[in-house]
Amino acid sequence: MLEATLSDSYWHKSHFLKFRACWELSWLVYHSQIQGPSFDQNRESLNLEEEAGLLSRVFFFWVLPVLQQGYTGYLALHSLPEIHSKLRPETLRQKLLAAWIARDKPIKKWTLPFVLLHSFRYAFLSPIAPRLSLIVFRYLQPIFIGIAIDFVRDSSSGKGSYLVGYATVIYMGLAVSAAIYQHRINQLQIMIRGGMISLVHNHSLKVPAMSSDSSEALALVGSDIESIESTGEILHETWAQLFEVIIGTFMLAARVGWLAFLPLIIIFGEAHYFRILILALKY
Repeated sequence: MLEATLSDSYWHKSHFLKFRACWELSWLVYHSQIQGPSFDQNRESLNLEEEAGLLSRVFFFWVLPVLQQGYTGYLALHSLPEIHSKLRPETLRQKLLAAWIARDKPIKKWTLPFVLLHSFRYAFLSPIAPRLSLIVFRYLQPIFIGIAIDFVRDSSSGKGSYLVGYATVIYMGLAVSAAIYQHRINQLQIMIRGGMISLVHNHSLKVPAMSSDSSEALALVGSDIESIESTGEILHETWAQLFEVIIGTFMLAARVGWLAFLPLIIIFGEAHYFRILILALKY
């Protein structure tokens, strides 16, 4: 009798939790879409991303009206929505010029990187959270594979349904984290490129006509700015991959012991050897 009562109580509680989860998920989807974008060609200063809801930003549903417009008709300049407010040329020009005027003098090697970092500090910091999330989901994969192997060895444990849930969370998290991270990196590159072009243009207007050369400004806008705009991605990939190497090495050390550090020894040894070789060839 007691077992039957406990079984019924557990059944009702389980179904109540499932119903609550479905209700809250439906509420989240509804409120994320009710604030979503509406593609109206007659509205000015419309930005689809800024007006989009939470799920629309995460899964990039705000792009669908533009894609639908391009698929059913044609895209003209007047029919495109306004770009994000933080990516507008006047905003980028104002921020970077203000930071450049307030810079420390004289100009040193690290003056420009510090000015860019100060001007677009929030854009530099925004990819950190999705990159950390990407690292977490990436290193949950070997843990999930270990659980799946244990399930194959002992299929009577009844954890098959949980494996499906684990896999869904991990790989959805990987996809969403990578998409958000790359989106913010792209925004950072656009901001650096737009700000640098404004800075070069402002400087070229103040150079005396006798000492100026239009080809120099075009060269700066062309090749040099293309190399500068990738500094944000290089910066974030450097600390993230270093963090991944540390986590991966310790996870491997938990399995194979001190042999986990052998690949690092080989890598550093080869790097030192090639450094000596390059110096010998140089001199």
